[in-house]
Amino acid sequence: MDLSEQEQAIVEGGLQAEALLGNPTFVSVIQGIGFQCFEAFMASNPHDTPGRENAYNLYQGLKAIEAELRHRINQKDQIAARLDAEDEDLD
Repeated sequence: MDLSEQEQAIVEGGLQAEALLGNPTFVSVIQGIGFQCFEAFMASNPHDTPGRENAYNLYQGLKAIEAELRHRINQKDQIAARLDAEDEDLD
């Protein structure tokens, strides 16, 4: 079965997301920044609300990037599963 342009874009985005999360340098950078955020939060004065919020928000941003990449991979996998099921139905 042929994919629509939208589905092709979703699959391509999923493949690119998978490549990023499979890249050790990318993963290392994300983990390193996350660790720095945690260290900054822990080392900050409890009364330094802006500083603590900045570290927390940066960490949440990193988590949002990871979640979006995983979501794109999941969408790609759902399309692949649907195509596999349709192929089995044709056999």
